[in-house]
Amino acid sequence: MKVAYGILVQLVATGDEQEVVRLLPFYRHNGFPYDFATLGITTPAEEAVRLLALPGVTEEQIASALRRVEQLACDLRS
Repeated sequence: MKVAYGILVQLVATGDEQEVVRLLPFYRHNGFPYDFATLGITTPAEEAVRLLALPGVTEEQIASALRRVEQLACDLRS
């Protein structure tokens, strides 16, 4: 299931935010994780960002993509 969320973060990181917007309703409908809450992550967001960093990608790139996915998921719930 982490892979499903990782795809959203990767899409944002590579500039394909519109695809994330398109996928979010599909994720929610099918029970795929689409934000920290649906991943069961209760760690504060900024701490979780550091834990999910990837080699070769700056912490800020991942942090920015994670924050944006969280924003998009919040918009979906609104």
